[in-house]
Amino acid sequence: MSRHYRLSLGLLLLATRPLLAEPIPLDAALQRAEELSPALRAARAEADAARGEARQSASWSNPSLSFESESIGADDGAETTVRLSQPLDAPGKRGAVRQAAASAIAGAEEELRLRHIELRRDVRKAFALVLAADARVQAAAQSIERAERAHRAAGELVKAGAVPAVEADRARARLASAGHERQQAESHQRSARRELARLCGTGEAQGDLSAPPPAPPGDRVPEDHPSLASARRAMEQAEALLEVARRERWPGIEVSAGYQQFEEGDSDAVAVGVSLALPLWDRRTGEQDASKGRIARAAADLEQAAAEAAASLAEARESADNARATLALLNESELPLARSVADAATKSYEAGATGLLDLLDALDRLAEAESRRIEWLLASWDAAADLSTWLEQLSPGEPR
Repeated sequence: MSRHYRLSLGLLLLATRPLLAEPIPLDAALQRAEELSPALRAARAEADAARGEARQSASWSNPSLSFESESIGADDGAETTVRLSQPLDAPGKRGAVRQAAASAIAGAEEELRLRHIELRRDVRKAFALVLAADARVQAAAQSIERAERAHRAAGELVKAGAVPAVEADRARARLASAGHERQQAESHQRSARRELARLCGTGEAQGDLSAPPPAPPGDRVPEDHPSLASARRAMEQAEALLEVARRERWPGIEVSAGYQQFEEGDSDAVAVGVSLALPLWDRRTGEQDASKGRIARAAADLEQAAAEAAASLAEARESADNARATLALLNESELPLARSVADAATKSYEAGATGLLDLLDALDRLAEAESRRIEWLLASWDAAADLSTWLEQLSPGEPR
């Protein structure tokens, strides 16, 4: 590797590194994930494979060319035959095979759509988890600031002889606990960023946790949702394979045409022939029974998929409504009251009017309220992501 090439590569890496760590909004994270996803690449490859198999199933069987020479060295001369044979499918088999191949292609494309929707759900949840982790780190930092203020107040009161020395130890213990909570929050933040980076290449999220995306409207899973359409295509394919097995009960035909040359008399002739397989031992009954079993299974899978989709949508809608109601209660009453009590307790303790335990209790209640708010904001994001999984409209051609 030349020095110039190494220098250029190093400058390129330095130029791109800040971009990879730059916070990105949700739309950009979704786009990056779609570009990088191995699951989408695998689903696209499977769809391409189904199309290739469909093209193969539409091909005619190859003809065969044979050469025969009989009675070589005999007194009455040799007989030479050149024959071209072409096998033909049973009536209706090719159409049934093409229908099965078309159903396989449609099923692979629906599977691609489903992987796309699931990827978008996972990115939305990972994105929200990073925002929540960032909020927890910020809340932990604020908790440390409040604990430091309480610790300073306790130290001044102890110096003044207004409170016993044990209160300074209690305030120091509360400060140490707040520091541990921040360490835990930072650990969770790193974990959340790793998960987001796994999906879209960067672990930095740019967004407002307190502004969850709106939940899509609707209380019914669309009929063309890929989870239902994929099960429906599987049943169609099983029905087409049953038709193929039924058509294969009838024997295939092989036609041939040839040229014969007789050395004796220096004569020649044209030979034609037809061969027909006799369905004496194999009438494809086992394959038909297998196809009927697959049809029954596909019908049951479709019924189960519809029931699970309806239940999941209802649960996601319930979670979204519950999160919205709980957040309204936290934002309107519980959290403002906890802040007000904590501020009043801090000022009262600094003035020597109340004890340290009352202050620490008020600080703990405020921290709990802030933590619950973050949890319910995250639940609101998760519910919106789940609802989008069932209600977001993606055309059959997405993604390509």
